[in-house]
Amino acid sequence: MRVTVIDRRGNALGDSHKITRPQESYSDSPEVREALSGKIGKSRRYSSELESDMYYIAVPVNDGSGNTIAAVRTALPLDSIWGKPAPAEKRVVYIGALLAAIAALLFFIVTKRTMRPLSGIISISEELARGNLDVTIPVAGNGDEASRITGALDKMARNLNGLFKELSREKNQLEAVLGAMSEGVMVISSDGNVIIINKALRNMFSLKEEPGKKPFWEIIRNRELTRLVEGVLEKRAPDSKEIFYLYPDEKHYFVNVIPLDSPDRSIIVVMFDITDFKRLEKIKADFIANVSHELRTPLTAIKGYSETLEEEAYESPEDREHFLGIIKRHTDRLINIVSDLLVLSEVESRDTAFGGAVDADVEEININEIIRSSLEALRSAAAEKGLEVSLCMDKDSNRIKANRFL
Repeated sequence: MRVTVIDRRGNALGDSHKITRPQESYSDSPEVREALSGKIGKSRRYSSELESDMYYIAVPVNDGSGNTIAAVRTALPLDSIWGKPAPAEKRVVYIGALLAAIAALLFFIVTKRTMRPLSGIISISEELARGNLDVTIPVAGNGDEASRITGALDKMARNLNGLFKELSREKNQLEAVLGAMSEGVMVISSDGNVIIINKALRNMFSLKEEPGKKPFWEIIRNRELTRLVEGVLEKRAPDSKEIFYLYPDEKHYFVNVIPLDSPDRSIIVVMFDITDFKRLEKIKADFIANVSHELRTPLTAIKGYSETLEEEAYESPEDREHFLGIIKRHTDRLINIVSDLLVLSEVESRDTAFGGAVDADVEEININEIIRSSLEALRSAAAEKGLEVSLCMDKDSNRIKANRFL
């Protein structure tokens, strides 16, 4: 009996009666084709090599998954079968049992050889699954399936490693940009949970640590902000609004909410602290009101004494001189107020922190004279309303250093 082991391409791997020639092919043999297709192949024909009629039986060899990876063929001369007293069928049974034993042995050997590289592939895959992309993957050069799999795993690991490094670099750049921004930035998912929050926003609301993936309304409790964010999440349209926040300090914020064009339908919230701007607006309004009052007082005095001079032409030259003196003083006061406004404008535009200075025109003045002058300015207006104004001072002179017109 002759036994031949054949791989799935039809090439002989070994032969019991001779040294197998490299790439010796049995793919044209009908019994081999049957065996490689997963069936038991049988054939009877004349062998020119053995110069005898032969009976061939080939059985498939499967791996653990049921795939045919080889075939084992036996060849018996018909003379040896017919020359025995036992029936041919019984001999075939014996031969089949022998072939089954040989096939089982070959299956064990082939499976062990096949599973050895697979066990290495499994351990490598487990390392990759744990995130160890720097694992060393030995790639064999014999071109079989195991080497191709390990080569693919090695290429995948290198590509993933490069991709993760690129993502890590981009993440660090994003964190650096968000950390350097003075505006508060918060990214919110479609279900209302916070994904990203930068340092500036944490400082705005005294958040000591990363809030994690919490709903934004648990982090910043403000009804107007909640309505604004929920409206953008629902309508997917940008919106903005000024909100007022009381705790821990009174703060004004301008909030801009923009939906992101991303699969998770998240939105970005940008908050600008405009508290100082609002404070300056109030100071400006108060300043305009004070300037208006300061301008109204001398203008009222000038108007009143001018009308007095027009209506009471019979007054003595001394009275006219007195009234004209009052008008002149208040005119000078108006001029000085305008000059002070120009000085204030200069103060705002000059960098006083680097040595800039503004002359305040400080001098020693008699405060009693300032009081009398102010009283004279109001005397005409008081008389129109039937009021009498008088002045009582303990001293004739109380001198201080100040600007006469401020």
